[in-house]
Amino acid sequence: MECGSCHDLARHGLTSPTAYNCSGCHHASAAAECSSCHGDASRLQVRYHDRAFDHAAHILRSKLPCGSCHPAGNPAAVRVDCMGCHHKESEKSCASCHAVAAGMLAGTGAPGGPGKASPMANVACVDCHGRPPVVPAEGGCLDCHNAGYAKIYGVWRKGVEGNYRKLSIKVKEVRELGLPLEAVTVDGRTGREVVEQAEADLRWVGADGSWGAHNNSYPNAVLQQDLEALGSLLAELGE
Repeated sequence: MECGSCHDLARHGLTSPTAYNCSGCHHASAAAECSSCHGDASRLQVRYHDRAFDHAAHILRSKLPCGSCHPAGNPAAVRVDCMGCHHKESEKSCASCHAVAAGMLAGTGAPGGPGKASPMANVACVDCHGRPPVVPAEGGCLDCHNAGYAKIYGVWRKGVEGNYRKLSIKVKEVRELGLPLEAVTVDGRTGREVVEQAEADLRWVGADGSWGAHNNSYPNAVLQQDLEALGSLLAELGE
């Protein structure tokens, strides 16, 4: 394929192709099966609205065709009106779909064990998210709280994301050592169990996706506990 097929050579290739440009070739045939290029789409790892998008839930469990979210005329685009399918049943419990978030509020559910419930645990979900539910604006706390809360979510988020990032780096550091972890113990757990616990807690925090809004103290306590255990493990390994 010639460079000019994607780039504007008149401007010395300074234009970058977009997903819409790609559709001219990649999605030219509406008859082509998505799986012919994308394989098992249920395994695709993507992020949407700053959180992991669960392709498996849509494709395998809900049996939705790709066209439900990706328009046939331009499959590279994604649907923005998720509410066309979600949240139609107003009487349905939020926790029936958002179990991790519900647990986070209650101070339960972390693989690393229970913790302190959020001060917001008894607040109805719709009081912050509205109906139909949306991600609250960062300054949304001021709808109920005083002006001192104007920037508090940014502080919470910085703390949780900071510990999440530190733990991710620590886990990678231990994994890259390539050392046998079964022979080393930390507080009665093998090194392998310590690492797997940390990885499970990272997935749990990521699955909640609120980065401190649902509960500020609980995820920080869990992540900090894992950081300390991995620090002890690295010390036992002589690193």
